[in-house]
Amino acid sequence: RERLAFESVYSKSNHAVGSNQAEIQELISQSITAHREREEALRKLAQLQREGAREAKAYDEEWRDMG
Repeated sequence: RERLAFESVYSKSNHAVGSNQAEIQELISQSITAHREREEALRKLAQLQREGAREAKAYDEEWRDMG
């Protein structure tokens, strides 16, 4: 009888651990994807900032040439 109770608890524990491990793996995968997307967004932002600075400089030069 004690053995059956032990096996039941053990089985439930193993199932819970397996379920938690799968959830942890999914969260890690989501975290990696989010990090990659963040890095890509930061790269694009930096590129847009550089382009904006170049355009502002060109605008200022044209404005000075006209004035």
